[in-house]
Amino acid sequence: SGTGIAPAFSVSPSSVSFGDNLIGTSKLDSVSVTNTGTASLSITNVTSDNTKFTVTPTTGTIDTGASQKFYITFSPTATGSQSGTISFTDNASGSPHTVSVSGTGIAPAFSVSPSSVSFGDNLVGASKLDSVTVSNTGTASLSITNVTSDNTKFTVTPTTGTIAASGTQKFYITFSPTVTGNQSGTISFTDNASGSPHTVSVSGTGVEPSFSVSPTSLSFGDVSTGQSKTDSVTV
Repeated sequence: SGTGIAPAFSVSPSSVSFGDNLIGTSKLDSVSVTNTGTASLSITNVTSDNTKFTVTPTTGTIDTGASQKFYITFSPTATGSQSGTISFTDNASGSPHTVSVSGTGIAPAFSVSPSSVSFGDNLVGASKLDSVTVSNTGTASLSITNVTSDNTKFTVTPTTGTIAASGTQKFYITFSPTVTGNQSGTISFTDNASGSPHTVSVSGTGVEPSFSVSPTSLSFGDVSTGQSKTDSVTV
């Protein structure tokens, strides 16, 4: 007499969707493999046909009635949809067994208009306000963590912001010259989009009036009583 035994492979879930995931980051999920057979299940190799999806561990031995988790990581390096197949090579009937995986790489994109601001002439001691509009042309939320100016004559508000995909936000720049002459600077946006920091160039000229009179004194000489004499000064 004798008893025939064999392992049996069962995996749950049979497919994994990671949904949207920011490029440059990773998202983890798992599947559980169960041995529903009557002999030990030996998994000799686990592979992925898409390098954006990786799996650990890559081997395993599962006793009858037992289960083991396998962890799948999605790490997109570019925007767009990705799909793949995780293959389990084992000693059960039907090997290799597969799990389908999918996910979408998303990323913010920074765009600013205008890319430069000229304030022209501005009176010393006074302020002039202008603005730029930042647009998120990407597929993920744009996080602006800091906005700075390398010239104190130009200030910007706000200094942070979060812009949803396809959204926009205005940033207000103020020019406040304290001396006469040309001024220039760069407004820098530190954010989570490719190419950060992004910049806007700014310029303006401080101006002020200057009084001069010539001549500085007038001598009318002798003027007869009841008569008038006219002279002038030039300002």
